[in-house]
Amino acid sequence: MAPFKLTAKQRELTSAIAATDAMNILLYGGSRSGKTFWVVQAIVKRALRCESRHGLCRRNLQDARTKLGDTLKDVFKAMGLIETVHWIHKAKIDTYVIYLPDGGESEIKMLGMDTKDRQFEKVLGDEYSSLYFNEANDIAFDPVEYASSRLAQLNVLKKRFFFDCNPPTKSHWLYKMFFKYENPEDGTKLDPEDLFAMQVNPKDNEENIDPNYIEKVLKKMSKRKQKKFWLGEFGDEAFGKVFNDKDINKYRVDPKDFDHRVLDRIIIAVDPNVTSTPGRSDDCGIVDGGKIIGEDDI
Repeated sequence: MAPFKLTAKQRELTSAIAATDAMNILLYGGSRSGKTFWVVQAIVKRALRCESRHGLCRRNLQDARTKLGDTLKDVFKAMGLIETVHWIHKAKIDTYVIYLPDGGESEIKMLGMDTKDRQFEKVLGDEYSSLYFNEANDIAFDPVEYASSRLAQLNVLKKRFFFDCNPPTKSHWLYKMFFKYENPEDGTKLDPEDLFAMQVNPKDNEENIDPNYIEKVLKKMSKRKQKKFWLGEFGDEAFGKVFNDKDINKYRVDPKDFDHRVLDRIIIAVDPNVTSTPGRSDDCGIVDGGKIIGEDDI
């Protein structure tokens, strides 16, 4: 295998992140842009600096095991470490152990962030130097915030949260956090100095992509999907939405300020999931609505 070599964009990214003290790092952009590979190799480099623990997270644990586990092995090979750095996979606890030259060891753990079976609670009990949320657009904010309490390992490393995504819509918590500088849960203001976002697109990784994938797949997509997977831009609204975020926010009421006794009709609607595969089935949608006493029927 040829020696590992970063692309020009990845070198730019490496320099920019080395220069920032921001704890939260977001890489956003199109498909096959090299985001995942870059973050994983950065975490391996961090793990080699000193004894430390790092978490590689996806929405469900199975995807973390397979997809991030495969990327991790590719990174070891590409960096020429497969022969010089011993590593094993402790299957029962989903942990890779890297034995360091000075006799110490670091851990890289696979973690699921699913809320259905509360996989994300497995992050408790350990302290981390890095937590990486791969395809964060598929992960809810609550388990991310939950996991943030564990980024407290005492060592020489800057503590880092890494996120990557193919950009969702601007209503997503990632956009609120990194571009509006708001806590996605309660809207409180965040420190912009603690948030770093950089766009990385397929054109930045052309030397590692089959040209046919770009010309015959990405560039042949609909304009809406090109915006996400080729141009790497956040969308304005989700396709097919009945209600837009502007109107929803216009009529939003804080539950603590609203007296439910003024309602004379309450309706609960359920959009059930149709499969029951743990960790893979769609979430069940539930919405409630009420009619204020005295309002005309509509």
